[in-house]
Amino acid sequence: MATLLHRSRTLARSIRPWGFPIIYLGWALLFWSPIFGSEESVWTGTNLVFFLVGGANPLVAGVTLAWLTGGTERVRDLGRRLVDLRRISPKWWLVGLLFWLAFDLLTAGAALAFGVTDRPIDVRTEVLTDLGALGFLLLLSFVLPAVEEVGLRGYYLDALQERFGPTVAGFLNGGTWAVWHASFVYFPGYYANTTFDPALW
Repeated sequence: MATLLHRSRTLARSIRPWGFPIIYLGWALLFWSPIFGSEESVWTGTNLVFFLVGGANPLVAGVTLAWLTGGTERVRDLGRRLVDLRRISPKWWLVGLLFWLAFDLLTAGAALAFGVTDRPIDVRTEVLTDLGALGFLLLLSFVLPAVEEVGLRGYYLDALQERFGPTVAGFLNGGTWAVWHASFVYFPGYYANTTFDPALW
């Protein structure tokens, strides 16, 4: 067992940073392959389980490789960098909190100005009273991005920046993310509804 662990750590260090996309994409495809061939919606039964387990791939790849390449100290450092709010200056908190609001308002203004729609903003207050929809919205807004942060930004981007500059590292990180998300096109029923129906759970 100790020999296998030693070999795994040696291999992980030797293929850093390229081990991440291998595990990241491989884990997802391993669990998502049954969904691709299924005729049932991704939101039903076993397909939903496969989708969620496969979607944990950034967390699995990031934590596994952090542990293999740096032991428990690197995993602790990864966790500290992701949850230590004091590392972020008030200026960047403000940018983070206001970015999407400003982006949405700018997009809505452009849609109105170009005549794409006469109602560019549609506030859906009924979501606040629908616990299923609200829970799914919170899942999409906080839990799933947090899973991505652990692997893609927490481990992989860090590993890429040790070898490349920030710009190249950013493009490689984003490209890997895009390949993963391109798979969503093949899920049956993934885009069937413009709004998520909690009854599909």
